[in-house]
Amino acid sequence: MSTSIGKSTPPSTSSSSSMDPNRYNPISDLEKQYGDKPLGRRLMFVVSVSPGCLVPGGVETVLKAKSGGSSSIGNKHSSGSSSKEDLMGLAVENSLSEEFSSGVDIYNDNNEDVYNTQNISNDVDYNNDESSDAFGFLNESSSNNGNTKTSTSGGGKSKLSGFKSAMSKIAKSTQHTLDRTVTSMAAKAAKHNKEDHGDYLTIAAYTLNPHTGVHDTCIGITEPLSTLSFDEIHGATFRIPLNIPPKLYEHTRIDPTTHVLLRLWIRSGAPFLARNRAFHKHFVVGDAKVPLALLDVPKILSGVPLQIAFPLITHVLTPEANANLGITIMTDAKFPPLCGNGWTLADPRLDTAYTPTVTRGPLFQPTLDQTYVYDNSTKNTGQQPSPHKYVLLATERTTESTLVLPLALAYANLLNKAYQISVQHASKLTAGLKCFKSDEDDSNKNKKNKKNSKDHNPCNDEHNCMKKAHARCNISLSYFARNGAQYSGNGGDMGANRINVTVNLERPDCIFENCLASGSVPRYVTADPSLTYPNNVTMRVPFYPRIIRANDRHVIPGLTSIVPSSNNGMLLGRVRFELREDGFGDAGTDVFHPIGPAANVGTLPDTLSGSIDLEPYLDLPNSTTATDEKQDFGTPVMVPITDMRTGQNAGVLSITISVKSNVDNPKFHTSTPSNSSSSSLDELLSLTGGDDLPVDGGLISLVGMDTLLEGDLACRPHLDLEASSQSYAIPNPKTPLPPEDSTISNRRKQIELMGEFLTSYYLNHYESPRRTFDASNLAERCKLYHNALYSNANGANPPPSDQIETITPDKRKDPRPFRPSSTRMDEDLSGIGFNVHVQNLALSSITVTTQPTISNKTITCVPTTNTPIALFQNVTCGAPADHFRGFDGNDHSGYEPNGPNSKKQNNSRPKGGLRRLQASRILAVQKFRDKQQELIQEVMKVFQCGAGSGPNKRYINASNGIVTNARYAAVEACQELTSLTWDIAVRRGNCFSQALGIGVTLYLAMMSDMVAMAKHDWASVWKQHGFLVTFEGLLSTAGKELGMIEDAAIGIQMLRMASVVMVPDDTTIPIPTTYDESSIDSKVPVIDSPYVKWVNIIPSGVGSATQYLVQIGIEKAYYEQRVPIPLRDGATVRFFPVLYQMGVDIRQWGHNIGIKNSNHKDAPQDDVDDDEIGIPDNDVLIALNYEAFRKTNAYAHAIAPNSSSPPIEKVTWEVANNDEQLKQPVHHYLTSLYESIRASAGKMEHGVPDNAATACARLGGGGAIFCKSGKDRTAMQVTFKQAQYVHRFMGRVGDPSKDEEHWYLQYDKLDDANKRKVFEDASLMRMRGTRLPICDKNVGQALYAFNSLQAKFMPDALKPPSKALAGFLKGGRVFSREGGIES
Repeated sequence: MSTSIGKSTPPSTSSSSSMDPNRYNPISDLEKQYGDKPLGRRLMFVVSVSPGCLVPGGVETVLKAKSGGSSSIGNKHSSGSSSKEDLMGLAVENSLSEEFSSGVDIYNDNNEDVYNTQNISNDVDYNNDESSDAFGFLNESSSNNGNTKTSTSGGGKSKLSGFKSAMSKIAKSTQHTLDRTVTSMAAKAAKHNKEDHGDYLTIAAYTLNPHTGVHDTCIGITEPLSTLSFDEIHGATFRIPLNIPPKLYEHTRIDPTTHVLLRLWIRSGAPFLARNRAFHKHFVVGDAKVPLALLDVPKILSGVPLQIAFPLITHVLTPEANANLGITIMTDAKFPPLCGNGWTLADPRLDTAYTPTVTRGPLFQPTLDQTYVYDNSTKNTGQQPSPHKYVLLATERTTESTLVLPLALAYANLLNKAYQISVQHASKLTAGLKCFKSDEDDSNKNKKNKKNSKDHNPCNDEHNCMKKAHARCNISLSYFARNGAQYSGNGGDMGANRINVTVNLERPDCIFENCLASGSVPRYVTADPSLTYPNNVTMRVPFYPRIIRANDRHVIPGLTSIVPSSNNGMLLGRVRFELREDGFGDAGTDVFHPIGPAANVGTLPDTLSGSIDLEPYLDLPNSTTATDEKQDFGTPVMVPITDMRTGQNAGVLSITISVKSNVDNPKFHTSTPSNSSSSSLDELLSLTGGDDLPVDGGLISLVGMDTLLEGDLACRPHLDLEASSQSYAIPNPKTPLPPEDSTISNRRKQIELMGEFLTSYYLNHYESPRRTFDASNLAERCKLYHNALYSNANGANPPPSDQIETITPDKRKDPRPFRPSSTRMDEDLSGIGFNVHVQNLALSSITVTTQPTISNKTITCVPTTNTPIALFQNVTCGAPADHFRGFDGNDHSGYEPNGPNSKKQNNSRPKGGLRRLQASRILAVQKFRDKQQELIQEVMKVFQCGAGSGPNKRYINASNGIVTNARYAAVEACQELTSLTWDIAVRRGNCFSQALGIGVTLYLAMMSDMVAMAKHDWASVWKQHGFLVTFEGLLSTAGKELGMIEDAAIGIQMLRMASVVMVPDDTTIPIPTTYDESSIDSKVPVIDSPYVKWVNIIPSGVGSATQYLVQIGIEKAYYEQRVPIPLRDGATVRFFPVLYQMGVDIRQWGHNIGIKNSNHKDAPQDDVDDDEIGIPDNDVLIALNYEAFRKTNAYAHAIAPNSSSPPIEKVTWEVANNDEQLKQPVHHYLTSLYESIRASAGKMEHGVPDNAATACARLGGGGAIFCKSGKDRTAMQVTFKQAQYVHRFMGRVGDPSKDEEHWYLQYDKLDDANKRKVFEDASLMRMRGTRLPICDKNVGQALYAFNSLQAKFMPDALKPPSKALAGFLKGGRVFSREGGIES
């Protein structure tokens, strides 16, 4: 076969086009992952080197060969068995050999920021100042972007160019000599000191550069391989395969001579060079040429690996060395076969998920992948040498989940309904309060056709109030006729001709007077009370009291016996008029507050007082006719006025009263009642329900919360109290309510008579608008999620053309299965988990040969097998937290209260995440109860001294400042509790939505591992005991991250409310083209999934007893063949969630040190952003980890009881969650975990998440790893777990006699050599695996958000590679407006 270079050239590939291998960036990023189209059709070269490739003498031999021999191709020879003439076609071009005759640094480990540039070009120098050419300034081009002046003379330019060329050669030669000298000296020094650290071999792959005509375009480089790892029989296999892009092998159709050049490099491992990375220079050992036309590509792509071996063309090794490169050529490992090893039920389908259409881009980003190769052969000591060995392939894949967005939409639909119910409930309660004032005054009373604004307060709306069983009352005051005879002895000096009047309502169900109005009326002094005066209205008081049944439990005891009721047994209350003859204080603006005026309104004791009952005037026909606008319709009444000091009659107050209900008034009815007035009114009262109106399916209950006032039903109004709630106890209050006894019974009766603790004013101006605002945002979220899913399914709502495959993943703000960390402050995405991926490591084995198969001068391919053997899975994600709402106590939702003291309402919230907020809510309940008790004490003092007012002194005067202040305090405490409860409910809904997507994705991924399911029968365990979901948190305990921990802890805890059931269904759910909230199906289609058809969430229960049944619709054929039998036929699997948390960064280290050395409470707080820094709370780590351990311990005893020990108490998840004491002995699976937790106080103990992950795997659970954004610390942990798993697997296979305990041997129990192996493997995964592309997806840079200082303080097992750090300036983006990489 001819291998000469043809005239046609292959297409360009994603690679580095430069003679210098330093131009190639080995860091994995999105360009390398997605640059070779079409995806999934690359060829993978697993490269092995035979023992003959081991150069005797190492680098020193190579240096001697270079200094003493010629670099021409004629002096090279093959180390194989065929003659040089037979293999000349496999030799490399002469020019390439000359260019690579000296040492170059492939990796350049010296500079930690060496790979900060994403777009590699020929003009970029990746060498830093220490490792670059010392004479590089002589190599500068004469053209420097047009800024260098050149001579206009052609001869002068030629001379200058020639001079520079000559000086460049001198500089290059000098640099090469220096490199060889330093390397030789270092190698000799190591040999003299008897330090055998071996050398390192590396293979780089090159393709033809159409511009230079030689193979100098690097498309891939393996990792450095130590010569000390060589097997004397099988040689060694490189850990990192080489990928061949599809366009390259497809080019063989045009040019059959297309080939790939593999070059073997060597560098010294001398200690001096290891400490001084600037001298890491590589030298050529030899080359092998791989003609792509030899490969049976269709067979390879069908899944049949082929073996091929090539002799190494070298001037260093002799032919007797038999140096060969063995290549196992396999199909692309990016996409696993359907239902194969590494595929999960949460994976998207390949034919639609990653393919854009005319109207839309793809909904998913394609899978990220990287394959690692591990020697897995046993040495055949005493046996004949075998040309074959077995290697282990570990294919790492990171895939987005198809379940995240559909579940977020399904739960958002539930939240949307609950929001609307809660909004309507608050509105009904507001309208159902007992007393309202009118906003209408004299000037607009008679205006007709008043514009109806949607923002008009329904409680001040006459029609609305009367629909809610309120009466329309109007009292018009005309004058006060003073009994002058009583004061004849005082000279008749009565002061001014007007008297101040305060109008108070004494409700039949509340002991507190309500101040309705304050003003003045004319006063006439007369000795004859029968005289009449002008009846012009001087003061008008419209109001809308609630109509109360006479048998209502809230009616003041004994009131019905002295207060006349209307004919139909209804009560409205009494109006008391308080008159002051002089010294009357101004009532101020607070006089119209629903619960009365401010303290000390009125500076003198009651002087004159009179009252009138409203019931006798209910629906009476008007007995007067107004003659002009100064008069009112109604019934004229002369109200007797009494001097409260003497008890004598002081005169009469002339009023006109009108009391109307909407009974038999079609204007206020949805339908005209057919019965009598009495029955119609009774029916209306039964429909409205008053302040006892329950809610059915509101937000508070949906998210698993109780109101915490279920046991105090006397406290009104019952906001968010579920109709079917059976909970009557306040959890963990300081003074809990015991079973009903005389004390509690008395307290309940006292509270029942104190009216509402949530006023209509607060509900109108704060709570109802806030709920309406949040409900509107949630409805918009549902629409966005709906359109994001369905427009990508049928193109009905295509995105803008500039968003189709033009916006990078880190810049996208629309709802998608992948949510980048840059969208933390987007409220619309609050229900979608951050950066959720299924990351698995699929293990398989292949047989590798390193001997060339050459027959008749033809190299042939030998097929082999790739056998799947194991799978290791995790879900990686960001913390399930509500970042948008923040953790500083402020309201970031954008809602602006429109009432007074709005700033106080906005900034009085507790700080922190859900765990702390829920603790604050328990304290708020206790505060409310304490304020109620203080109010009771003040009221008792008033009644004990006989200072009450009204009939039989049953009412508290509105001017009593002490009682009013106590009542205000209780009302404010109730309002704070109500506001906090709503905030927590909204936050719980968002956090649970994120956690649910993570949990269901993990469950389906674990269920897809058919080998593990069949081997251990985990399905039966899950059905009986639940699915163990272990979250490994890596956040620090200060500032915002403490709030994230607190949010995540509750969101994860709420997973206990969820159960999953698999439902066989081939029904295709129709996808609506437009969003219609009224016609939304509860079943949400799962787009781009091969087998999952739909998801549905069915809630049940009330309050803390709420449960969710998550139905997963599965294609029937898959259900019958792949779903384990125990999980069929409606079997439900309940989640068993636990959270282990340990900070692993420099802030956690600093906080731990600070706690030991100083009292952080005394530390200065000036100029400190508390939201960003905060006060550390390490106690939360201890509490969370012990709580998680109690649950895990209970689970372990349930599924793996110790038969030799006596029976122990069974502990449920709920008991372990609430009890702080460990009730069971430590299970033997969990000994190491328990020891790690005990040792973690004030210490950064990585053993906690490590041992927790091991225990979870042993108990058949699934692991989810998270940090702030799920990309940096998460990457360190998941790669560590993968490396640890491979190490355990290799150790178990190499020695099957090792027991199960050895398989689960902890990292901290390993010796230093094995620890080093695990760390080296993890570091390689961190550099070359899928985690840096994840960083690229999130922030646009394939770098970890650490700097070298931060890395030093991380646990040893989690330290990142220095070459992949963003550095102190975060890759330079800290100065950009796009936002830097967060750390």
